[in-house]
Amino acid sequence: MRYTLKIDCDVKLEGWTVNQWINTRIAIANCLGLTVSDITLKQTQRGFHTYMHIITDHPLSPDTINMYQLLLGDDHGRVNINSERIKRGIKGWNKLYARVSYRRPKKTVKCPVCGYEFPIGYKKNKPPACEKCQISYGSPECYRCEYYAGETA
Repeated sequence: MRYTLKIDCDVKLEGWTVNQWINTRIAIANCLGLTVSDITLKQTQRGFHTYMHIITDHPLSPDTINMYQLLLGDDHGRVNINSERIKRGIKGWNKLYARVSYRRPKKTVKCPVCGYEFPIGYKKNKPPACEKCQISYGSPECYRCEYYAGETA
């Protein structure tokens, strides 16, 4: 039986590391009892997609295909999403591209100094600061901050 395993790798590889990556995927597939007939790599913004064409002597369930893709280096988040799609019985569960149908709205806070409302929570390791007057929440200037309400500055 022939199958196509789809692997999303969100890392940029160059030169000899691409060949090493391909060779290790073939070695892993062989350890899993799979015969690789062809591998195609397609560049993406974040890294690349791999289409690995395999041959087995027995049928593979969607859960097994998803597990093989994980073991071959597929993105963990994608594996979890595919697992949910399989549980729900979605036929086209093994997608590499999908249109985003919902995004969580960003939280916003109002600057107590100038009243400007801005999104928070998108910059790691930095306290949120007003984009207009640049006052950081939790600083001495921010004495009425609703974001840090109840906390000491």
